Amino acid sequence: MSEFTANYRLPLRGSRRDWLNFDAGVESQDRTRPQSDLFEIGMRRVLERSDDWTRTEMLSWRREKFTIADQEDEDSELLMPA
Repeated sequence: MSEFTANYRLPLRGSRRDWLNFDAGVESQDRTRPQSDLFEIGMRRVLERSDDWTRTEMLSWRREKFTIADQEDEDSELLMPA
């Protein structure tokens, strides 16, 4: 299994309590069969509130290409808002 991820945090309005977070990653698993390659990219907005709560809004997109047994390569995509 091989994996690489990257993350970048961008403060909003010069604040330490409000920021955007950008994520990207790739992962490859080769166990002869099954085999899969995964790519994911996402963005989160995080706001630390004064009442000790944290609000997080996010959107993430994930694409996976995989092979199981003797089947041809299959693709799946997932879009996750939260």
